Amino acid sequence: PTSNRLDPLTFTRTAPPGSNLHVSLLWQKSQNQGLLPKETYAPVANRLDPLTFIKGHFIMKAILIFDHPYTLAASENQPHFRSYSAAVAQRTINYLQANGDTVDVIDLHKDKFDPVMHATDLSNWRTRRSLNDQVDDYFNRLAAAERIIFVFPIWWEVMPAMTKGFIDKVFSKNRIPKNGPRVLFANQPRIDIFTIAGTPTFLYRLKYGNPVIKSLKRGTFQKVGVKNVHWHNFNAEDKSAAKRTADLTHIQKFLR
Repeated sequence: PTSNRLDPLTFTRTAPPGSNLHVSLLWQKSQNQGLLPKETYAPVANRLDPLTFIKGHFIMKAILIFDHPYTLAASENQPHFRSYSAAVAQRTINYLQANGDTVDVIDLHKDKFDPVMHATDLSNWRTRRSLNDQVDDYFNRLAAAERIIFVFPIWWEVMPAMTKGFIDKVFSKNRIPKNGPRVLFANQPRIDIFTIAGTPTFLYRLKYGNPVIKSLKRGTFQKVGVKNVHWHNFNAEDKSAAKRTADLTHIQKFLR
């Protein structure tokens, strides 16, 4: 490299279990091109899910799974049809997109996802067959992401039925190789869990033992090889509208 210019770069991702997403830069001189401005270089083709790099920021593929009966439209704050969960989800989407990341959204209620594990579903699950096209589509979209974000309210101290059914069906037996390590996602994504609860966070941990994290982080994601899991809880009840709005500004620090 000379001055403010760099040779073309090839990017490959390395993410050992338990580590954050790492990007190794492999220097590759171009035989046919001159030096490129560092603001414009992009990944060379034929790399698996390459990341782009623009003005010092690695552009990532994120996917957000949202669970609330009012759907993501409830972020518009209309009386009797509004949800703080939706506000958290929409602010998350806005922040990531503003930083150049791509965000795929799965809105479970809008999609009319069926969380019930029917007899035929369980039979297919046990025999390593596809459950249905919607579930296959969901999994393929998750597998393509470097970052997976769940947003849902805490009801009776646990996740809603839609999220539980999503985990049951999408994280199915046929996705994991019979032999070898139990790894569901080859690219080792980061998973963020954003919950919205009436119970204060310290009490949720102290009195109830943080059941949603025990079931998701330890009981699900770590079992299928995903180690980079983070939980962020928002308390919404008994707070003024101004305080709730102020709390939304903290989302960006969780997404860095």
